[in-house]
Amino acid sequence: VVALPAPVAAAGAHHVDCGAPADGSGSRSDPWNNLARVNATVFGPGDEILLRRGTACIGMLRPPGSGSDAAPIRLGAYGTGPRPVIRAGDRPAAIRLHNQHHWEISSVETTGGDPHGIAIGGDRPTVLRHFRLTNVSVHDVRGTAASKHSGLIDVAVAPGSAAVIDDVVVDGATAYRTGQWRGIHVGCAGGHQPAGNQGRIVIRNSTVHDVGGDGITIYACSNGLIDNNVAHDVGLVASDEVGTPNGIWTWACADCTVQRNEGYRTRSPARDGGVYDIDWNSRNTTVQYNYGHDAEGYCVAVFGAWGLTTSNSVVRYNVCENNGRDPSQAFQGDIYLATWEGGRLDGVRIHNNTVDWDPAASHPALRNRGTTFSGTRPRVFVNNLIRSRVPEMISSNAALALDHNLYWRTGGEGASWSYGGDRWSSFAAYRAGSGQDRSGRYTSPRLLGTGGVADAFRLREGSPAVGTAATLSGMGSRDYFGHRLPRHGAPDIGAHESPYARNVLANPGFEVDATASQTPAGWATWSRSGTPQADFTVVGGTPQGGRAHARHAAGVPYDAFTYQHRTGLSDGRYRLVAWVRSSGGQRVAWMEANLHGGPKTVVDLPATSTWRRVAIGGIPVTGGEVRIGFYSIADSGQWLEFDDVRLEGQ
Repeated sequence: VVALPAPVAAAGAHHVDCGAPADGSGSRSDPWNNLARVNATVFGPGDEILLRRGTACIGMLRPPGSGSDAAPIRLGAYGTGPRPVIRAGDRPAAIRLHNQHHWEISSVETTGGDPHGIAIGGDRPTVLRHFRLTNVSVHDVRGTAASKHSGLIDVAVAPGSAAVIDDVVVDGATAYRTGQWRGIHVGCAGGHQPAGNQGRIVIRNSTVHDVGGDGITIYACSNGLIDNNVAHDVGLVASDEVGTPNGIWTWACADCTVQRNEGYRTRSPARDGGVYDIDWNSRNTTVQYNYGHDAEGYCVAVFGAWGLTTSNSVVRYNVCENNGRDPSQAFQGDIYLATWEGGRLDGVRIHNNTVDWDPAASHPALRNRGTTFSGTRPRVFVNNLIRSRVPEMISSNAALALDHNLYWRTGGEGASWSYGGDRWSSFAAYRAGSGQDRSGRYTSPRLLGTGGVADAFRLREGSPAVGTAATLSGMGSRDYFGHRLPRHGAPDIGAHESPYARNVLANPGFEVDATASQTPAGWATWSRSGTPQADFTVVGGTPQGGRAHARHAAGVPYDAFTYQHRTGLSDGRYRLVAWVRSSGGQRVAWMEANLHGGPKTVVDLPATSTWRRVAIGGIPVTGGEVRIGFYSIADSGQWLEFDDVRLEGQ
């Protein structure tokens, strides 16, 4: 018996209607009605395989042939209605391309397959180039992962082979429901080294959920981009024998960027369970503008392992919220640096991230303990905002440099810092003892909300994070929300670059003093009648979530002027803003700006039991000096309170 060669398709469109009563010639008016006809035909450059919308085909589609640079082969849909469906059952995949190239797949749906939904790959020593998967839906792949080489959409060469994948775009894909490992995966090479200049991988505008293992991954690729995707509810049936999954991550990649994604509810049976990860043997990888929340493990990690170096990693302008949901995974922190088995990190820049940390077990937000660093590239943790509900803010070895970070423990008390093997129970002691965070601060960040959405982590007007960050080389051109950098002078701490100008006052929210104070730091008091004791701070009852505010009150008639005299300012116009409330009835209750050698501008403060915002605008500062303050002349029982005072350029 002599096997006959598969027929070669005439160039053009080939139509498939699996609901047609009879098999035809493949034309639109006389379509094929089964996948076997497609699988038995060799396709070439410029061919199209079009499945009729609103129909379902049974089996695995594995059409032979390859396209060309000028004329790829297209697999798509025709007609009207919902996407055509391929029902693979327990076959190895719904769509399979092996040792082929130049294919574009769009507007189809697949269900079933074991262990894959769409599987594209090869094992020959050649470059398999140009694959497009657009607007596809892949779901309900059968089985449970016995290895990581399984999942919904898998574009990868065989492990250990000399084949290389190049030029892949996955755009607008939806991949969900499987006990197999991967949601969307692209693997460019068969070993643990990036595929030279090959790669050019883009995964964008796609959604992955309810997956046994990892969400979205690229491996051994160069020039990769994972952009504007969502991965959630991953790691649902993972086992430690197969691996420990994450949401969205890169491994052994070069010149790759992970940006503008959202990941949440990621799980793991052991370590990981994080959202984003720069894994070992990667170089020049940037993780930026992402939102990671409600993970069992961390928000972002950088790893080095197995004698290999991960180099020049950048983690910036990400928002991390409510991670560490599993008590056994929370030890990793929200930002996690680690090496093992001789791995190293050469260059890590972690800056301008906003971290809201409330783990299921008490562990620090930054964990960098036994990490091995090498090389001369910067290793810095700068301009980050950490709001934590556990005492220990950070735990780091002495190889990482920290500065211009803003820390705050909800409630304000009991915070600690561990660095270089030592631990300090106050921010001042930590700065003095470690030499770190010399320009950092411990104060309420004044965020817009308490969480639940990324917008909650914008800075309020008057936040101490405004204008107090360091300007870094190569810090990027925009913040998490898309605002340009900087918007006013110096940049802001955290992931939000606010529209507000820098506050030039000291201790504007009366938060510096550990307890209520008669002499709040940064402020002076004057009294004509000798009753300066009428000026003091009060803990609690603040307008914008801080810890303390200032008050004028006494059991006898009094006058009190609480003020700051600022020098060294840039000349120009300024605005003075504060939040106030008052008993009313005072002979004088005002806020003033007294120009150096010039007139005084005042605004009378209203009688109100609720906090109200007041302002003086257009204050012309010349000579670099101005005095601002609050003045009361009052009887016993009358009071004035003020907080969150700002003096900023207009």
